[in-house]
Amino acid sequence: MKTVKMLGTEIGSETRGDVREAFAQVSWFIRRGHNVCGDSAFVHMDDSKVVAAVLDGVSGEPGADQASSVAAVALVNHLKNIASPDKNDIQNAFVKAHSNIVFGLTTVALAVIMKDGRFLCGSVGDSMAYSVETRGTARPELPGARIVGPGSPLLRYLTYRNVVPAALGMQKDMEMCFKRGELSKGESVLLMTDGVTDNLTIYVENGVVKDCTGAKDLGSIIGDAKDAASVVRRIGDEIIRRMDAKFDIRDPGRVLVAKKDDVAVICVRYTGNGIVGEGIRQASKIRRASKKKRKDL
Repeated sequence: MKTVKMLGTEIGSETRGDVREAFAQVSWFIRRGHNVCGDSAFVHMDDSKVVAAVLDGVSGEPGADQASSVAAVALVNHLKNIASPDKNDIQNAFVKAHSNIVFGLTTVALAVIMKDGRFLCGSVGDSMAYSVETRGTARPELPGARIVGPGSPLLRYLTYRNVVPAALGMQKDMEMCFKRGELSKGESVLLMTDGVTDNLTIYVENGVVKDCTGAKDLGSIIGDAKDAASVVRRIGDEIIRRMDAKFDIRDPGRVLVAKKDDVAVICVRYTGNGIVGEGIRQASKIRRASKKKRKDL
């Protein structure tokens, strides 16, 4: 069992790391982009599951780093000892984190990946979760809550992309999003704050946003990277390059206007055998135990 907390209140310039379990590789990168780091993250791994999350303390509000740090600790403490967290468990964890925040606001994207490849993602606010196929194709698993999105005029989108309608710590009902899925061997779940997603290409038509998920651009960045550490390194290096160069690309059909921000990204790459393979393994284990029992008799 291993738990790693990357808290905004403790991060200097940046932190990177990775950890492996029999069925998963996990890698992370968190980088400060403001005077204090509003982004936090955590990873918990044991012999049955991975629980990971990225949190983005809302910039422009006081206490961003405290809010994301407090929420991260509450979430991991609530979920790490549950053998197989379900939707209700994640909902309860979000409520617990929400109630623990006394200063500031934070968004969150969280994923539970089980040993058999099943995963469950949950979010509050605009931090995002993606699944990534073995050939690098990325697909958003959660919508990301914002007041702008597909159908918004481009100028309005760029002006208000920082505004979220829901966050932990807000004095209102939380809007939670959830998605279930299954991973095959070599596939991944990516969690990232808007310091990454707002530095990905969006697609427009006649001045109106059509696709702001950044999934196509994300897949191009990942390319042929095969392990979690390589995926995170490619994403982190490219996003920082875009921020530092202050990209402002407004071609017909595609737009990338870089935004300086804190960055948090986690990649969980599944290396197990999936539900079918795990079922075969368990059946084989039961057969071996049954044979041994008969011999003992």
